[in-house]
Amino acid sequence: MLHTLLALGRPNASSDGAAAAQEAKRGAGASAVFIARNRFAVLDKGAGQLLIKNLRNEVTKKCAPPCPTTDAVFYAGTGMLLCRSEDKARRRPPAAAQAACTCGACSTMLQI
Repeated sequence: MLHTLLALGRPNASSDGAAAAQEAKRGAGASAVFIARNRFAVLDKGAGQLLIKNLRNEVTKKCAPPCPTTDAVFYAGTGMLLCRSEDKARRRPPAAAQAACTCGACSTMLQI
């Protein structure tokens, strides 16, 4: 899946009120969402990472999702993401084995 970041300029009087479009920036990722006015998060399922990017589409931060099976991210307030995992029923491992992901189908809030 690809995402495209397109910045629209302010309307120009000379162009009859039409907004001047700037260069489109593209990238790969399963899910992308803005987390602040100048930052957005992209879920890269292939690498198993959440990438925080600026408006120039440059990676400013990388982190692992809280659950390895995260398949989508959603806005959950400034600097926060809601991470969704597959909806599959599975046995809960013993308490000693619960380290990275503590549930079968998790929705986890992640502060960036």
